[in-house]
Amino acid sequence: MQYQIDIFLASLNQFWSEVATFFPKMLAVIVILLFGWACARWHA
Repeated sequence: MQYQIDIFLASLNQFWSEVATFFPKMLAVIVILLFGWACARWHA
């Protein structure tokens, strides 16, 4: 049983690690898109 818990915790830890590396990239993409959209609206 302990082995299954260890596997579960390891996979959960890996999941949160991947979320932590993905989220800032996603946030950067959203900021860049909003900035581009705002510039396009301002110049149009």
